[in-house]
Amino acid sequence: MTPARAVLLCIDPGKRAGHATRSPAGLLSSGTATTHAERLRVIVAAAAHAILCGLPFVICAEKWTPHGKWGHAAAAGTSAQWGRWEAAIEEARLEGMMKIGRAAAYRGVVRVDSTRWHVALGGSRRNPREVRLRMAMARSGCDDPDEACARCIAEYASLAPEVDAVLPVAFQRGRAK
Repeated sequence: MTPARAVLLCIDPGKRAGHATRSPAGLLSSGTATTHAERLRVIVAAAAHAILCGLPFVICAEKWTPHGKWGHAAAAGTSAQWGRWEAAIEEARLEGMMKIGRAAAYRGVVRVDSTRWHVALGGSRRNPREVRLRMAMARSGCDDPDEACARCIAEYASLAPEVDAVLPVAFQRGRAK
């Protein structure tokens, strides 16, 4: 299947948040961010790449629901970390990209469930968190579990219908280039 015709910034929010930037050509960059300055730098760099390529820009972040032994405390912590990413997105003033042109426009945030991307990439719905992290690291070729998950989210998002739904019609998969 053809990947999304957009620049995707994919985030695995957490205390050490993994991030991966992907274009139709593949993975551009990935890493972890722990400070506001790092989050802002990652967002601005991905947005700049979208502008240079004339592609829409979508942020795709993992959402997490409490289940198993991780429970509500972990969900609350992840939500707090996502709030820090939202603050950086707001500070980056991505809405201004809309004025640059039809293609290089910020299309918003798409949230994907952790189980959904894991299952779509061949995992089992019943795998515990430790197994999911090992699978993500093996699949992405990355030793850092946070970065590995972000790379896997990027792989899933590049083919996800949720991302396609926010793209301009001319950039949706299955449309003429």
